[in-house]
Amino acid sequence: NGTNGAQNNTFLDSSTNNFTITRNGNTTQGTFSPFSQTGWGNYFNGGYLTTASSNAVLPTGTQTYSLEFFVYVNGVSGSYNILVEGSTSANGFQITYFNDGSAQQGKLGVSASGVGAIVTATFSSYFNRWVHVVATRSGNDHRLFFDGVLVAYASNAISFAARGTQSFGAQASGALPMNGYMSNVRACLGSIPTSYQTSSTTVSTIIFSVPTESLTNTSQGATSADVELRTCQSNCFVDNSGNNYTLNTGGTPSVQAFSPFNPSASWSAATYGGSGYFDGNGDY
Repeated sequence: NGTNGAQNNTFLDSSTNNFTITRNGNTTQGTFSPFSQTGWGNYFNGGYLTTASSNAVLPTGTQTYSLEFFVYVNGVSGSYNILVEGSTSANGFQITYFNDGSAQQGKLGVSASGVGAIVTATFSSYFNRWVHVVATRSGNDHRLFFDGVLVAYASNAISFAARGTQSFGAQASGALPMNGYMSNVRACLGSIPTSYQTSSTTVSTIIFSVPTESLTNTSQGATSADVELRTCQSNCFVDNSGNNYTLNTGGTPSVQAFSPFNPSASWSAATYGGSGYFDGNGDY
């Protein structure tokens, strides 16, 4: 439990038996456990999550929607990095980081497959920290918010394509991956949480406060019945919306006890526990 020697390779039996625990190989222990002081995030660096086309998660046609998440971008590679994608077909919904040397260079936001940017804003200055991103649509009004600030507005009548395999962290094929973390992904179809509703088109206007705890089906004034997906906020790959959609993994995305939210107290083994790591090569 880490109390003997204050290092991570002495294992103790904390039961009343106090049995001797012998370490073999390079077995180690750490703070990772099913419990977290601050919530959870998912790490993507070539890995990704997918959900079936039959699951109504991301917008199609001209649907009113809100898609939000916290993102921590470590860096970029290639011309485009896909954070979210609804379809690879023409007009498929996407959240893209542009690194293509075009007028969109360094911007992140809503795009459409084969069309390009719909509503984007410069994001390169937001690397290596958590950022709350919200994209909304009502009618032809598209808005993008970073940390509660309206950073972009566009009027566009685009009709997004029917859903294919929907993905997070890369395309469903694994192409164009992001490098970083996502936490508290929430997709609403048919309505926009009341906290995010605005008629403003003035860029740089502060519209709402950034959430300070994990999103729920009703927080920020969300309509529970319209929350289609809520993920990247648990100790496993799971949809916490009422739909409980299956999420499949590609590559090696991982669950991390790393999130945008501050701990309420210092780490305690008694409260949050820990775990032993066995690498499959002589550890037991």
